[in-house]
Amino acid sequence: MSSEENRNMRGAKKKECKRCGFNGKVNDDKLCGKCEDDVRAKKELCGFCERWVDDDGVGCDGCGFWYHRECEGMDQRVFEVVKSLETWFCKSSSRKAKKNMEKQHKLKQENSKMKDELKTLGDNTAAICQRLENIECKLNRPRLTPNVSGEKNQNEGEKEKRMK
Repeated sequence: MSSEENRNMRGAKKKECKRCGFNGKVNDDKLCGKCEDDVRAKKELCGFCERWVDDDGVGCDGCGFWYHRECEGMDQRVFEVVKSLETWFCKSSSRKAKKNMEKQHKLKQENSKMKDELKTLGDNTAAICQRLENIECKLNRPRLTPNVSGEKNQNEGEKEKRMK
């Protein structure tokens, strides 16, 4: 137990622990020392006020903390609806989730744009490769037509060598 927890327990009154029923010293939340440690470990403290959350709270599926309905600004009607939901996010986690969803949306758009660019590039690559092959064929093909520039083509040079 930390020194802060010891101070909290020193001023504690002997009462029943609200969580386990232990009769002895309890803190302001009416928890014994063992339950207080357990509550901290299991994140059963309100993520807003840092007090134990019992029946009047709901757990956040984003951060894992529990929240009192009052700390989240819920009236009883809203609280009953929230308790019936399979998943719920506190205000803080909702903001983070919204930012993450916006980032995810932007990344999906960028991904789609890049896929389109790659497809275009792929189509262009095929055409460019075909043109390069045609040029390479022309470069490697021996000249069979008369050369008007005065240069000897490959066949003429070989014929002269054979004749000598």
